[in-house]
Amino acid sequence: MKRKILLFTLIFTALLLVACGGAQATPTPPPATTAATTTETTTETTTETTTETTTEPMEEGMIAVLLPDSASSARWEADDRRFFEAAFEAAGVKYTIVNAEGDARTQQTQAEQAITNGAKVILLVNLDSGSGAAIIAQAREAGVKVIDYDRLTIEGPGADVYVSFDNVSVGRLMGETLEPIINALPADPKRVVQLNGSPTDNNATLFREGYFSVASPHYDAGDWELVDDQAVPGWDNQQALVIFEQILTAAGGDVDAVFAANDGLANSVISALKSQGLDPLPLSGQDATAAGIQNILSGWQTMTVYKPIKLEADAAAAAAIALLRGEDVSSLTSDTINNGQNDIPFIKLTPLAVTIDNIESTVIADGFRTWEEICVGEYVAYCEALMSGEPMPTTTADGCNVDLTGETITLHQQAGREGPLAAILGEAFAYATNDVLKIINESGGVCGAELAVAFNETNYAVEQEVAVYEQTRDEAILIFTYGSGATVALAPRLNEDKILSIAAGVHGPSIYVPRNGYTIGAVPIYSDQFAGFLTWLSENWADVKPESAGDDIVVGVIGWANAFGAGAITPESQAVADELGITILPLEEQAVAPDADVSGQLQNLLLNGANVIYNQNLSFSVAQVIGTLRALGVWDDVVVGGVNWTYNADVLNFLGENVALADGYYGVVPHLTWADTDAEIVQTAMDAFAAGGYPETERTNTYLLTFATMFAVRDIIQHAVNEYGYENLSGETLLQAANDLGIVSAEGLFEYDLRGENRAPNRAQIRQWQLQPDGTIKDVAVSEFFDLPDTRPPAP
Repeated sequence: MKRKILLFTLIFTALLLVACGGAQATPTPPPATTAATTTETTTETTTETTTETTTEPMEEGMIAVLLPDSASSARWEADDRRFFEAAFEAAGVKYTIVNAEGDARTQQTQAEQAITNGAKVILLVNLDSGSGAAIIAQAREAGVKVIDYDRLTIEGPGADVYVSFDNVSVGRLMGETLEPIINALPADPKRVVQLNGSPTDNNATLFREGYFSVASPHYDAGDWELVDDQAVPGWDNQQALVIFEQILTAAGGDVDAVFAANDGLANSVISALKSQGLDPLPLSGQDATAAGIQNILSGWQTMTVYKPIKLEADAAAAAAIALLRGEDVSSLTSDTINNGQNDIPFIKLTPLAVTIDNIESTVIADGFRTWEEICVGEYVAYCEALMSGEPMPTTTADGCNVDLTGETITLHQQAGREGPLAAILGEAFAYATNDVLKIINESGGVCGAELAVAFNETNYAVEQEVAVYEQTRDEAILIFTYGSGATVALAPRLNEDKILSIAAGVHGPSIYVPRNGYTIGAVPIYSDQFAGFLTWLSENWADVKPESAGDDIVVGVIGWANAFGAGAITPESQAVADELGITILPLEEQAVAPDADVSGQLQNLLLNGANVIYNQNLSFSVAQVIGTLRALGVWDDVVVGGVNWTYNADVLNFLGENVALADGYYGVVPHLTWADTDAEIVQTAMDAFAAGGYPETERTNTYLLTFATMFAVRDIIQHAVNEYGYENLSGETLLQAANDLGIVSAEGLFEYDLRGENRAPNRAQIRQWQLQPDGTIKDVAVSEFFDLPDTRPPAP
């Protein structure tokens, strides 16, 4: 790899010299630390951690600041806290600042504790109006004054003072800034999404009121179309990502502009756009976070609303100090606002719109942000261009801002193309790999670098999987594997060597023990799939049960005599069955051989009362089970289905002219299939398959999954390059990139949920093979996608 060394020190020095050239560019210094200041960290019974900073006691009592969380916006801890600390220390008053970390009960406890400890003023940022009203009522009963800070409590009699910005104006600024940009778009109509804040936060309602007041006339006139209008519970950025991914998928990617209510939600929109290879679009934000400013610099975000937080915090601190000292605050309040019951004295502040044209004169000049915190990593080039007046670096549709033309990024693939098992399972994965690499590289690869895959023959033998791994471990950053045996054998080695793996064999313990491992499942772990099938059965038993079956569900599992075959029944999936009242019979193992006789195993299950047969096998073994149940004359007495790999065209290939025998078979399918021809990714795969001229028997879900997965891998690599540098590309940075992205779309075929400790998809649908009048089998979805039960093994 070429290593590009950026001279950060020189660039930062230059930027700081330019930034400090004006008299207003001096950053606000951090609050001074004195010998009288102490910091204590305490843990609430809810395990939430709060930080209290106090000065020496004062006779007039204490001010308690109750912050809401750290997740909805970086401002609360990064900005509001430090500004309050500086103001209270300068005034010499005693104070405490705590953070409820999103838990209303914790905030209630914090308020009670503050009152007990002598607080005379509470400065409250409520998590919702209901819990806020309860805190205000308790404070009033104790004779404690309350300031609603930033968020108005709209239930109950209200606070003594409200300090905030004109929040309708905040939203209106978003609308007015984006309006001419949207109008200039060529689309007709312009398709707009409104991604709103928390439904329990009155501010979110006011923000929406503001930008909707600008957008509504366009909706009415028909030149703009409102595609979707959704609130994000708790301002949760990960939920926002999921919501917007779903909006994009439903809209077929056809979205022209987004009103996002803050920078965190805007960043979720950007992540979704990048993961689907879509261009930047007009996008609003709020809070002027460092990430928001960086997104504006890189062209992914159009604007952010700057509510000078220091101004807001200083105004609230001044009101709190006055109330603490028994002084009149009427001279500080410029207006009133009705909370639904009373007119509340209102210190109303004016927000500002920040675009790329006025970053320097607003957030930098105020010392609210510094070039030093903004101009890091990939954003150095943008800062340098902004300062010099040169054109901004190009941001491509796939989110790249570095040119790696001439480079090659090589991944590794361990599988079988030789030997008896490979001859049976086919080469669909190899065909798909070649086809998708051609498409990716013809469209620019990864930031200009060619993406390549080195194939390593293993014959699907575990000892050969290990031997090949040992040969490639020093150069590999990502390895694709295809068997559960490989997953089990390689997982500890991958963790030790910090090499990322995408595994088609999703053996639960190998993926989730330890929870921070380097193996990502290409499909949900087998116990999740089994538990999901049981849940679907329980909910639909009256409709799908055989005529001979009663109300009790008895499931017999037949599976290969290896780690794959044993993957469905685990203590965790058994617990799901127990909760549903479903009986699971002991596993019946079958040999991994095309000519294996499974009549004995099936008869054992039937004799023990099985009215459901679940296949934890694949290919020829599924065909054996189907044929044997038909031969035994019991097909109509049982529900037959299985894990995702059993619902694959190779099963139908083995049945050949007897394909009608598969009529009625159910599969747990965590992705779209070839039948979903309205999906762009499926159509793209169909075109590539046809162009390849492959045997029709290779048109399997294996091809489709491999094809789509490579796009998701491309996005993960690209994020790692952008965030951590091409010179640092490794299994470790790839895993970090996957965690950063959280929800990674495989071009809409399915989604990886890689948030936190998640290592595999966790959604599926139930599909069924249905015989058609012309004798063909049709693949039909009989359920919507649903969340699978969580059957991960316990963390060690």
